Amino acid sequence: MRDKSEGQRDQGEASDPLASAILGRVGLRGSGAFPGAQGQEAEAALSNPAWAVRTAAVQALTERGERAPVGPLVAALGDEAWPVREAAARALGRLGQRTPVGPLVTALGDSAWPVRTAAALALGKLRQRTPVGPLVAALGDADESVRAAAVWALGTAGRRAPVGPLVAALGDGAWAVREAAALALGALGKQAPAGPLLAAQVDQDSQVREAVGWALGGRFGRQGMADEVSVSRARLALALSSLVTLGLVTIILATSAYDVSLVVVKLVALGLVCLTICLLNWLVRFR
Repeated sequence: MRDKSEGQRDQGEASDPLASAILGRVGLRGSGAFPGAQGQEAEAALSNPAWAVRTAAVQALTERGERAPVGPLVAALGDEAWPVREAAARALGRLGQRTPVGPLVTALGDSAWPVRTAAALALGKLRQRTPVGPLVAALGDADESVRAAAVWALGTAGRRAPVGPLVAALGDGAWAVREAAALALGALGKQAPAGPLLAAQVDQDSQVREAVGWALGGRFGRQGMADEVSVSRARLALALSSLVTLGLVTIILATSAYDVSLVVVKLVALGLVCLTICLLNWLVRFR
């Protein structure tokens, strides 16, 4: 499971030696420059019968960064081979302001989970242009990698990020999704609610707990988090002391006031009330 989540990493940042080798076999160089006719040949390779060549051509065009042609890459999202579609989604995510939102949103419904994951990651790179609605819908995807990528993408939306769905993702069955949710909520700062993050501190997965700790540190700061814990403990102490006091006072009142033999019992009960309150306050103060 953990190995599969590794596929969420954007591997398009570096030149792929395999892509260069494949392009070399069909008479193209894997260079990022592609001046003049070479660029046209690279685009022409997108129609090659071999899917590996088409994938390599997309990856080679990706090396051009924001100068990569949008049209051919969008067309590659409809390729019959999912590796080509995945490479195209990753490439489109590197075009900056030229990245088309619509085709990537459509790719969120692709039949292959790597394509859906790549599309979600690409949409997350749009920041203020990140489409919130489609990514929230992707949180219901059957594949955990897609859900984790969608959570990450929503966390990049800033003030537009939907807090509710991110909080719900803390309860996802996959550790990668819960981890991504904690990190996304942490990125929101004080916009994120404290309660769900505090509850997630006992998650069964150590990586999730580590992410939650980071999120809480960003949400409150070290002192702020300590204050939040103190407030929670103070409320608990107050509730417990009130409960104990009510119970003991009820016992005292239920005892006959004229029964001299029970005076000692009443005094001991009152003493226990005071001792309990003092003990709970001490626990809150020194935690």
